[in-house]
Amino acid sequence: MQEIVRRFLCLAVFIPLCIQPTIIKKNKNQLTTTLHKSVDSMMNLHMPIVFSNNGLQHFFKQIYSHPRYSQEVLAHDFTHMLQFLTYGKKMGQKRAYAKSVLRLFTNKLKSTPFVNGYAFLHMLQALPPLLNDYFVTFHLNDLDPAKAVVNNLLFSTLSTKFDELKKDPTSFVNSLSDNIVTSLNTRFPVFEDVSAEELRKSLLLFLEIGTSKLVWAPQEEVDTWELCKKISNEVSLFVDANIIADPDDLNDLYISLIERYCYFLDISNSDLPTDFFTKVQHNIASESLLMLDMEESEDSIETKGERLMRALTEGEAKARARDMGILV
Repeated sequence: MQEIVRRFLCLAVFIPLCIQPTIIKKNKNQLTTTLHKSVDSMMNLHMPIVFSNNGLQHFFKQIYSHPRYSQEVLAHDFTHMLQFLTYGKKMGQKRAYAKSVLRLFTNKLKSTPFVNGYAFLHMLQALPPLLNDYFVTFHLNDLDPAKAVVNNLLFSTLSTKFDELKKDPTSFVNSLSDNIVTSLNTRFPVFEDVSAEELRKSLLLFLEIGTSKLVWAPQEEVDTWELCKKISNEVSLFVDANIIADPDDLNDLYISLIERYCYFLDISNSDLPTDFFTKVQHNIASESLLMLDMEESEDSIETKGERLMRALTEGEAKARARDMGILV
């Protein structure tokens, strides 16, 4: 009986030792397969859009609607939105198209946990050439191209359908008017139902949400402030292109940008060296920045510059306390 028990115990120890390599190999294969699938899935989420019926259906069903799209793609990359706008510009799409694209990605942006600062900067640099035609202001002396379209249409219609005009003037004029409106609506974005102000409103909402989710990497130290300045400079160029028309709208975006950077300073002060705060303060004192120089809506409220300097002062105090071994 004792011999049977001894053999059983030996067997109980020996069997796991035999099967362990097989289990490890199996688990390793499963892990490798899972990793490959994960990489392939991520690569698929970054695939460029194919502008066909099947291609657009694939994008909306398999990419845009993917549970990880907001976090894994849009938080780091606005390429798909830029592809839509580039296609719209190439195809002569109107403001309604651009507005729908902005709304599409604004809604998806709401579910992103953060927005990469470099990705946001790249997107800001790419937007003006894709949108500026939608915000062109037409004056009476700028309508010569439209006048040429109307003249050509009148001439061709009267040359070929003058008999119809004599038979039924009312019907002829109504039909001609419809043709003129259709031609102008096709050629010139100013003649469309979605106004520049509606599109501007959609763009400002998109920029506001994106700005409120910006993040910077603490290990980049002063470069985070340089990135913040670059973002502010790119936003100011939207005014030059008439994409942002109201100075108050620009100021609102600057307030959001400053507040977001102050939040970054607050949560990252334990990772930032003490001299970081000094360098940024010196830079602010020595450089004129539009985002800090724009006047506030009321004289008595804290300015953007004062708000930023307060955050820097508080962050520096915490950093010095940390260096002295004091928990803050």
